[in-house]
Amino acid sequence: MPRSTLSQQIQKAIGHPGLKDFLKIVESNLLVNCPIVKQNILAAEDIFGPELGGLKGKTVRAGSKQVKISYPTTSTPAAYK
Repeated sequence: MPRSTLSQQIQKAIGHPGLKDFLKIVESNLLVNCPIVKQNILAAEDIFGPELGGLKGKTVRAGSKQVKISYPTTSTPAAYK
């Protein structure tokens, strides 16, 4: 199995951290017996693009614009006043 693919699987397994966080985790040797290195992670990012599971979880939906309703102004006839 190529290490770029393995790096994606490990990223999914540890909860979809962002690229910077994942690089810190691997560089700090927080994963015991992890065969991937920084270059493998960056290669996977170049080949496959950003990790979609984490991207979808971190993306927020833009709010919709408020609908403004304008009521026509009518004047009441003098006979009803």
